[in-house]
Amino acid sequence: MERSVSLRRCAARVAPALALALCASSAARAESSAQPVKAVWQVQEIYLSYLGFTSKYSCDGMRDRVEGWMKQLGVHDSVVRVAGCDRATGPANLPSVSIVMATPVAATPQALAANAQDKKRSELLTKLQRKGKPALVDGTFDATRKTVVLYSKETMSPGSAGDCELLENLRDQVIKKIDAHVLNDNLRCTPHQGTVGNPQLEVDLLSKA
Repeated sequence: MERSVSLRRCAARVAPALALALCASSAARAESSAQPVKAVWQVQEIYLSYLGFTSKYSCDGMRDRVEGWMKQLGVHDSVVRVAGCDRATGPANLPSVSIVMATPVAATPQALAANAQDKKRSELLTKLQRKGKPALVDGTFDATRKTVVLYSKETMSPGSAGDCELLENLRDQVIKKIDAHVLNDNLRCTPHQGTVGNPQLEVDLLSKA
């Protein structure tokens, strides 16, 4: 009995100290993530193919949905174009798009070396040029980490499939190729069925300060 009381007293003293340590650690991580870091642009072209069983897309429809997500991610002037389409109108069998984009990546020696050795970099930078917009300055700049939540449904439609499978494809084919980390994956898409609520993907990534 005395031992039990002693353990409870000890726990009462330790728990607040542990909670304080955890809070301090969390605050330190948050402060660290808010601190600017030196970054450079990672310029690449990624092909995104839709491999799904539930929702159907025309090539233009898929392009527009992907463009919306890229803007949410804060990608620098991404260019999304239809890459392959077997039908001029209506749902395509295997719609795909190409995404030319520049995303911040920490300016490590490895990243700088990769940029210097990238033979397609100049060509891709040219593709990113848009009339009336300033050219992308290819040098180091300050960037901070931010959190973005991508939703699979634009509106809360009970039982609809939304864009759950397309967002899964974006996660696997695009997000994993940039300096980003998935913090919370709430997708869990079920083929040939609707989804409850609005499945989402929480992403941590670098953004130009």
